[in-house]
Formats: sequence, C-alpha cells, structure tokens
Amino acid sequence: MKQILYGAMYIVLFAFIVWSAYQTWLKPIPSCVDGIRNQGEFQVDCGGPCTSCDLTELSELELRDVEFYQLASGDTALVAKIYNPNTDHRAVFSYEFTVLSRGEFIAVRSGLSEVRGGASVWIYQTVSLDERVTDVTLTFSDTSLERTDLVLQPKLEVVHIETVREGSTVTVYGAIRNQSVVIVPSVWVTAFFYNTTGYRIFASRTILQNVPAFGERTFTIHTPTDALFADAVDISATSVVTHLKQ
Repeated sequence: MKQILYGAMYIVLFAFIVWSAYQTWLKPIPSCVDGIRNQGEFQVDCGGPCTSCDLTELSELELRDVEFYQLASGDTALVAKIYNPNTDHRAVFSYEFTVLSRGEFIAVRSGLSEVRGGASVWIYQTVSLDERVTDVTLTFSDTSLERTDLVLQPKLEVVHIETVREGSTVTVYGAIRNQSVVIVPSVWVTAFFYNTTGYRIFASRTILQNVPAFGERTFTIHTPTDALFADAVDISATSVVTHLKQ
C-alpha cells in the first residue's frame, strides 16, 4: 500500500516539475500573431492589447491609373488615381512618381496626399524635361488610416466651366459651389484636356482658398504656352475634378 502511495506521490511530483518547466521555459509567450485568443483580445489577435479589430479588417489603397502628358516644350504633367476601398476610414499617404526615358531614370516627384473613405483622388505633379518621357511609375507608402464615419464631407460642385483658346495657350475658367454649411478652407481643382478624338492629352491644376458655405468661388487654370497643344485641344471637352486639401 505504501509503495502505491509513494508511487502516486512521485508521479504527481514529476508531473508538477514537468508542468513548471513548461510554464517557465517552453510555453509560448502570448502574442498578437499566434492565432489564439489568449490575452484579453476582443477577437483572435485583435482588440485589447493588440491592434484594433477595425484596422485588421481594412484593405490597402488601390492604384487605379498612372498617366503622363508631355508637351513639345518639355512641360510634363504626372497624374495618378488612387482609390480607398475603406468606406469609413480616411487615408493619408506619401507617394513618389518615378519618371523614365527609355528605361533610364530621369526625374522623381514626391508628396503627401489623402483620400476619404470609399472615394478616389487624382494625384498631380509637374516636371519640365529635355528628354522624352517614355514611362512613369508611382509608389505610395506610410499610409495611415483614421476612422471618419461620423465626419460630414463638404459637398462641392463645379459650375460655369469655360475653356478658352488664346493663341498658344489654353485657359479654363469656372467656379466651385459649396453646398455645405461650413467653409471649405482649401481645395485642389484639376482640369483634364482632351483632343477631338476623346484622348486625354494634358492636365493642369490650381488651388482655391476659403470657399464660403452655400457660396461660390471662381477659379482660373492656366496651361503652358504650346502651339501644338493649343491647336489639338477640344475646348468643349474639358473635365474638372476637385480634391479637398487638408
């Protein structure tokens, strides 16, 4: 009987030693990437001490389009369309255009932009080059997302658009109508120009400040002096888009 009792005690003691060793040296430390809800998370590996569950369900920004338009003068417009699929998160990000000529790097333009949830934004830069541009790429990074489901976005409308050809230059006139109850401090206004076959051939931009609530502010968008461009433009086909500048 004593042998059975002693044997049971040894088994219990051995099991305790093994369990203690496992807890001390072998048991994995809880983390936010172990696939286990084991440290107060709201869901597996998110919430509590881990990243917000909202952020783990977000999607990356999408690059929808990259274009460049080079005039005979060398003036070149670089544009890219970025889409934010996260409907209730505003995204702020850094971007960089890389300009190439026959595979060789010739210029870079970078900046900071943002796009509201479920919307697209056109990024715009310019560069003047002697070389012929053959390709442009764009990368974006350092994206930060901010929940904005309770933030009302100003409603802007582009009105009174008129494109005028004046010798070797083309100018766009128009106004931004603010249909919101708040002043819009700053807004980018970008014009896209097309030829008579409907092909987009250039873009230019201006910025407006302090568009009044339930009011309008006029804008003028200039283009470089270029006779070939001016002759090719269909002045009835200009499109204008806006982008809030924070």
